[in-house]
Amino acid sequence: MMYRWLVGWLQMAAWLRLCSFCGVALLLTLLLWGVWLRPVQQQQQQWDQQWQQQGQRYRQQLQLLRAMPALVALQQQTEQLEAQLASAVNLSFSLSDLLNASGAVLEYWRPAGQGGELSLTLDWSQFIALLDYLSALQPALLSSQFNLQREEQQLRLVMELTNEN
Repeated sequence: MMYRWLVGWLQMAAWLRLCSFCGVALLLTLLLWGVWLRPVQQQQQQWDQQWQQQGQRYRQQLQLLRAMPALVALQQQTEQLEAQLASAVNLSFSLSDLLNASGAVLEYWRPAGQGGELSLTLDWSQFIALLDYLSALQPALLSSQFNLQREEQQLRLVMELTNEN
């Protein structure tokens, strides 16, 4: 049966054989394009669209980055602000601030010209908080002498404070 088709095709006129061959080739090309090349082409178009969208997004981000000040300028501004803050914050001694910071209980305070004598009841954690507060003061206070005694579960601190200036 197959031979009969082939013999019939070979006995046709040359121009008919050429037309039929071109028709079959065209049909195979269209079939190949529809099954394989068209989906690949559509996928390529999707990738191109994604590429363009990402490129536009990156260009926008780049414009935003260029509009931002340089890191060096930001660091200089930060240093200037820190210097202004340090000069503005001049922690001077305040008895109420000392009591709030440490949580100690005041027994007595005897102020003198450049300082005074202070007596407090506190525990160890409050004593550490008190030392932290005193170390942060500007100008610093000096303690010419202090006495720390244990009384039951608490500590009793008596100290003389004088201004460093």
